[in-house]
Amino acid sequence: YRVAAPDSWLIFWYAPFPWHHTVLTNLKEAGWLVDEIPAIWIKPQGQTLQPEINLARAYEPFFLCRKGKPVMMKRGHLNVFNTTPTAVGKKYHPTERPVELIEELLGILTHPLAVVLVPFLGSGATLRACYNLGMSGFGWDINAEYKSKFMLAVEEDTKRLNKNED
Repeated sequence: YRVAAPDSWLIFWYAPFPWHHTVLTNLKEAGWLVDEIPAIWIKPQGQTLQPEINLARAYEPFFLCRKGKPVMMKRGHLNVFNTTPTAVGKKYHPTERPVELIEELLGILTHPLAVVLVPFLGSGATLRACYNLGMSGFGWDINAEYKSKFMLAVEEDTKRLNKNED
């Protein structure tokens, strides 16, 4: 909250059980204004790392929070997002979200020249989405394991974008 701009958004992904109440409480205590009804990303195929004991997980919740009085760029969107997840064989991070989903969220919340802070980079999908949308993104992650894979994904993005410009 301290480093967020005066009028800014926060998208906070979390595991629903047992964390819903804890995450909600901590976000509010930090100063964020939180929509208490979480938004949901629906995964049409669902995924699980333990198919022998778990049903495939077909959704992930996230809280939409704000500091100050930011205004959504695209109003009236549902709080449900139906986007195909990154295929298991193509994922390089366990909680990787598709760049297309992040692009949609950023496009709803903010303007094309926005500055986006990502304190938990993970797969780097948010930075890739920022680049695709012409936004400035920056962040960090304590786990360097995924950095080289992220850099390869950026290289592929660059090739694809350069090919589209030809």
